[in-house]
Amino acid sequence: TVVVNRLLEFIDQEHDKNFFAFSFLDAPHGYKLPAGEKAHFQPALEQVNYLELDNDYDPEPFLNLYKSAIYYNDRLLGQVYKKLAERDLLDNTVVIVTSDHGQEFNDLHNNYWGHNSNFSEYQVRVPLIIRWPGKDPAQFNSTTSHEDIIPSLLSEGHSCKNKISDYSTGFSLFDEASIPEKRNLLLANWNNKAIFTGKTYYNFASYGGMEILDRNYQRLDEQKIDQQLVQQQLLKMSQYLK
Repeated sequence: TVVVNRLLEFIDQEHDKNFFAFSFLDAPHGYKLPAGEKAHFQPALEQVNYLELDNDYDPEPFLNLYKSAIYYNDRLLGQVYKKLAERDLLDNTVVIVTSDHGQEFNDLHNNYWGHNSNFSEYQVRVPLIIRWPGKDPAQFNSTTSHEDIIPSLLSEGHSCKNKISDYSTGFSLFDEASIPEKRNLLLANWNNKAIFTGKTYYNFASYGGMEILDRNYQRLDEQKIDQQLVQQQLLKMSQYLK
């Protein structure tokens, strides 16, 4: 609430120039609700005991706590949206709502919980909602990435004429035809990196090892390595380094 109140105060100021504001709402990340806030989805845990989590643990109360934290955040976002409307800023302000990662609740029955433990779709798939003044509502069905946000902003919002490849490995979300139908995604967490082809994962551990897994995070020991694909994707990691 404190974070959103500061954002609301900032929006309420007089802005004679363009402004940028960023707010990170942490409730779903920590599975926390403020004091006095009852979980909207029941039954729900009051507190997570990570030592109890295993393959036999019922995920529903944990998942309901997470969903309730998101529900709480949705209400906070509603306050921000209302403030933008009150200040007549919605017609000239781009609003982006997304997340840094998802959360897994043993969805693959491999005893993975939370985030930062693997690159399964449950941990890396996130919402991306953009309200762009003057653009009609649309749903993008292509495979997208966080790296597409900057190209979208620069090409559409700042009239950047450079080729996107001059500064990014992403694509503009408003040029969906330019996004490859079969797209390989670079994924990373604090320790490891991965390439997701849409069907398989090439996982690179920090100690230098590599393994190939399917979409259910099962090892494919007999899978032939596509060396060209790996080389192309690894080169992207240093493409703009000098």
